[in-house]
Amino acid sequence: MPVNELSDDELRSAIFSRIDGDACQYTDRQIFEETSRRAESGDRKMRFMLGTLHYRGIGTETDADAADEAWISSFEDAVEGLQTIAYSHYAGSLGLDLKRAGNLFCRAADSGGDDYLLLRAADCYLAEYMESRDDSMGVLAFNCYRNAFPDYADSWRGLALCYMYGIGTEVSYPEAEHILYAAENDGTDVTDMKMLLNEIKHRGYYFK
Repeated sequence: MPVNELSDDELRSAIFSRIDGDACQYTDRQIFEETSRRAESGDRKMRFMLGTLHYRGIGTETDADAADEAWISSFEDAVEGLQTIAYSHYAGSLGLDLKRAGNLFCRAADSGGDDYLLLRAADCYLAEYMESRDDSMGVLAFNCYRNAFPDYADSWRGLALCYMYGIGTEVSYPEAEHILYAAENDGTDVTDMKMLLNEIKHRGYYFK
């Protein structure tokens, strides 16, 4: 039977066979091209399958960006799609990629999602900075925390850390103190952060 005569269920079965490494009467390229054709016609389930083919490199080159875009477009709500795929990268179910997760969280916020998503993006960028010491990740973390401040209490902690250790900005103990006192006045317990700041100030310790 020609691949274009397969039902959607039969095509998905062929795709899962290839994912599992099993033999199939159709070539990987045939499977990819037919999935692409159905995805382009607006079939959201096939868009999701197309993302899987890009991610696995079945019938095409492995392409994480193309996989993400196909997966995201399979959701009726773009913001929901961006968040779902971002969390998948953040949690590691698609392979841990904190920078990619942060970028998707930012896109979700820019597309009309809750500003809380900026805080999630900031956490991703900060974690990536801690791992790679890539200054550009520090700048992204700082900017996201700053844009989420003061609406979300968790942003105070992250922003204060950035000023205390010079992550994405210059070291500024007065700015860190201002943020922590604002958090405290709002009812947030930041005792541990204030103790840390006092220790840093007295020891002259810098996070390198």
